[in-house]
Amino acid sequence: MAKGNVDGGENIIEAAIREGTEEIGLVKNNIKRIEKVGVAYYMDFGVELHAFVCVLHDNDDWDVPGYEAKSTQWVNITRDLDTVREQQRVIFRELLDKKI
Repeated sequence: MAKGNVDGGENIIEAAIREGTEEIGLVKNNIKRIEKVGVAYYMDFGVELHAFVCVLHDNDDWDVPGYEAKSTQWVNITRDLDTVREQQRVIFRELLDKKI
């Protein structure tokens, strides 16, 4: 899961794409469609998280992830929820509860 802040001059979709390219190797011109699927609020951290999914032209077309990621992997969040970090697990659970 790529995540981060919106930089000056960006909207949330541009930030999501930038974070995806930086952190997980998303290829910008491989995005067929991007959709916002939910918003989660984390009052303890003062964070509003916007979740997006991408439909890709080619599921095998990825760049090498940037310096922030040691590796990337596909996960089925309904089946593999226990394999992701606890911080991400909380986010996925909340989004699943919203039935995205």
